[in-house]
Amino acid sequence: QKANKDFIRNILTDWDKDRKGSLAFEELRSWLSSISNNRPVTGCEVKWVMSMAAQDKMQDYTTLNLTPDLFAPAAEAFLSYNTSYDQVVKLMEEYDVDKTGNLNKQELSSLLKALNENIDPAEADVSWVMDHADVIGNGVITKPELHKAISLWYVHSGSAEIVSEAAAKRDLKQ
Repeated sequence: QKANKDFIRNILTDWDKDRKGSLAFEELRSWLSSISNNRPVTGCEVKWVMSMAAQDKMQDYTTLNLTPDLFAPAAEAFLSYNTSYDQVVKLMEEYDVDKTGNLNKQELSSLLKALNENIDPAEADVSWVMDHADVIGNGVITKPELHKAISLWYVHSGSAEIVSEAAAKRDLKQ
């Protein structure tokens, strides 16, 4: 915990330009860019990080400040996203048919189908993944949300598969 507190204190010392004890939207964007080999970090990526601090999806993320108590989990999530960034970009380029930079429900369904041995996912499953992965709340899956969408798909489809297998075994015993 001390290491986390020191890490956060150092970040705030370097990047909290207005000295409010938290990172505002643009301050956070600057820090995120610095840990991303100085690639431009999109507003959507900053919103995704800020969404972890938001009480609900309807908040204006640009007005939020990332406080020290919420900074560590947000930083960990972004660092994880950064390590898979190239894969996320590749998947987004492949499945973002309308080239909006996001996946709509149909495009997400196509991706989930590819992850599901080319079997169409149920509409309810696609909706479940969309509802749970769209943390920004804009009705599409953005690059930072894509990693979560894929993880959720594997957890959700795996748990459904386990339930189906258990039911089949139960039916066989009867």
